[in-house]
Amino acid sequence: MDGFKLYVTNTSTFPPDGYLCYEDPDPGLPNITQTIPCNQLGRYVIYYDDTGSLERVGNSTRPDGPVVELCYVAINGWCCVSLKG
Repeated sequence: MDGFKLYVTNTSTFPPDGYLCYEDPDPGLPNITQTIPCNQLGRYVIYYDDTGSLERVGNSTRPDGPVVELCYVAINGWCCVSLKG
C-alpha cells in the first residue's frame, strides 16, 4: 500500500481524474489504522495504488503489481436531495 492515493470523483476512470483527498507521503507501509478526512462531494471514492513491489524469484527480483489488503472501510457522508414541487 506504499504510495496509495484516495480520490473523490464523479467518474470511474483510471487513473482517477477527480479530487485528490490523500496521498501516502512516507516510504514503507502506512499505519494500520487511519482516519483520512476529506470534505468533498462526489459519486465515487477511489483507492488508487500504482506503486507495486518487487517479488524475489530465485536469485533475481521482478516487478509485481500493487498489493492491497483492506479489511474495513467506512465512508461517512451526507446526501443532498432536491425536491421540486
